[in-house]
Amino acid sequence: MGYRLQPEAEADLDGIWLWVAEQSQSIETANRIIDALVGRCWMLGEHPQAGRRRDDDLRAGIRGFAAGQYVIYYRIDEPDIVVLHIVRGARDIEKILRP
Repeated sequence: MGYRLQPEAEADLDGIWLWVAEQSQSIETANRIIDALVGRCWMLGEHPQAGRRRDDDLRAGIRGFAAGQYVIYYRIDEPDIVVLHIVRGARDIEKILRP
């Protein structure tokens, strides 16, 4: 298995990189955070069941995986996972994932 990023997840990564770079004043720190998040996406592609099912509180088929201060929301779409969003854990994910 592998992983695919939805355009929204790509935009999330861009936003995370920019915020971290501005707050830390360090491109290297921002790059490290993004590399770690992308590494977790790769790991989830290899182990798609690792994330917690969020069928009851979000939508059927959605899983969440905590990665530091962030949560990766994805669904399994054989043969890959599809990363829907990557957000800080404190964000209102129900509002973000609302259809």
